[in-house]
Amino acid sequence: MSRQNKQKRKYQIKKKDEKKKHRTIRKKNKGIRNEIAGILMLSLGLLVFLGYYVDDSIGVFGNMIRKLLTGIAGIPSFLIPILIIIYSIIIVFKKNKEHTGTKAIYVCTLLILISAIFQAGTYQYSHYQNRTPLDCIVMFYREGQNMVGGGVLGGIVALPLLLVFQTLGTIIILTSLSIINIILLTDISIYGLASKIKNIFQNGIKKLIEGIKESSKDEQLFNINENDGKMSNDYSDNDMDISVNLSGIQVNQDIQTDSLAENSDEPKVVDFQKRKKSKSKKSETEDLSQNLEEEHDSKYTKPGKDNYSLITGMSGGKMREIFYKYPHISLLNGNTENGKNARAYKNIAIEGAKKLEETLKSFNVEAKVVNVTMGPTVTRFEIQPSAGVKVSKIVNLADDIALNLASPGVRIEAPIPGKAAVGIEVPNKVITPVFLREVIESKEFNKHPSKVAFAVGKDISGECIVTDITKMPHLLIAGATGSGKSVCINSLI
Repeated sequence: MSRQNKQKRKYQIKKKDEKKKHRTIRKKNKGIRNEIAGILMLSLGLLVFLGYYVDDSIGVFGNMIRKLLTGIAGIPSFLIPILIIIYSIIIVFKKNKEHTGTKAIYVCTLLILISAIFQAGTYQYSHYQNRTPLDCIVMFYREGQNMVGGGVLGGIVALPLLLVFQTLGTIIILTSLSIINIILLTDISIYGLASKIKNIFQNGIKKLIEGIKESSKDEQLFNINENDGKMSNDYSDNDMDISVNLSGIQVNQDIQTDSLAENSDEPKVVDFQKRKKSKSKKSETEDLSQNLEEEHDSKYTKPGKDNYSLITGMSGGKMREIFYKYPHISLLNGNTENGKNARAYKNIAIEGAKKLEETLKSFNVEAKVVNVTMGPTVTRFEIQPSAGVKVSKIVNLADDIALNLASPGVRIEAPIPGKAAVGIEVPNKVITPVFLREVIESKEFNKHPSKVAFAVGKDISGECIVTDITKMPHLLIAGATGSGKSVCINSLI
């Protein structure tokens, strides 16, 4: 029995291999047929293009094509040669041709609707009164050749509507159908399009406001630089008096500051020098004040151009106010690739979701990808298993999923906390760098209440992580070998 089972298994494996070979051969033959059809259609498109747009370029054929297209489609007929060329290029070069035929039908339908709208715009009831349907079609054809209306296609679609709804009602109906056709063709909803336009306007206004703010800051900085010399003179001319009480003895010592160095951005140590001492004998009090003066030399710093804050000395003595200004964000490098490859990343995520569903289906696990989250290094697929599917069955397929997705490894989070879904985390083939400027410019950093907040980075979903260092004095960074733990620590330092 065991020998029979082995032979039976070998026969089944051999049969499967033969089926796979036949499938690959069919795919290759189908691809070759598509390429041949695309090349023939491209040749036809070029001939139609030349015949329609260039007079006497291809002789009688060109004149016939122009008359035929204008008679059939009217004014929108100029789009037909271009659409034929585009469709032929898609057939030759596009790998995934699943929805190509459906899209072509949508394009043809849209062309007919546009022709009907043009026909409705030029409709006059008296022209078609007491005429047979055949006479109307002939009239549509002749008007189309004269570039009036929408030709035969537009007339056949528009005339029944015009008899019932008149011109305005027909245009409203045809326009609505055209919008629905465009939505089906492009897979873009009206709400999504409106939100995209809204985001573009909001980003433009935001950048404009930021530019105005930056220009005003530059003007203020320029004014401060001009007045720097005046401020320096004020400091050099004013004497400051520090009073110190020592064991009931009042010691008064006059000190004078040096003038500020021009164009100095960094704070420098101020050298306080004593003025001329009185000719009286040196007392114990003078020695104490001198020692005190030398001790304070290293503590005070002189302000820069526009950086002042209030510093108090000992027993009522006050120094100048120093206002500290943060460095400008433009000193940090920005992410030049941010947002440029968004469409490519979206396509990668969609393909990964399809491949993941197919992989699970091949192991008899019915599940659907409900959400995809792309982070800098990892993409998380949230899958919802069908009723009756055990979570442990998905967890046990971790190695098989990694093999089918051509990934070095996957992490399965079953279930995701707070969600009725299982998370499958797959490392990205291209790691997106996270720039410090991105996190500092984020709303999470700007709205953080702490003054000692620091940028940690981005999480798996691409959200910026900012934390308060006073509440987190210790940090544990965990991860697999080569995941970038040391680089992260060095970046934070």
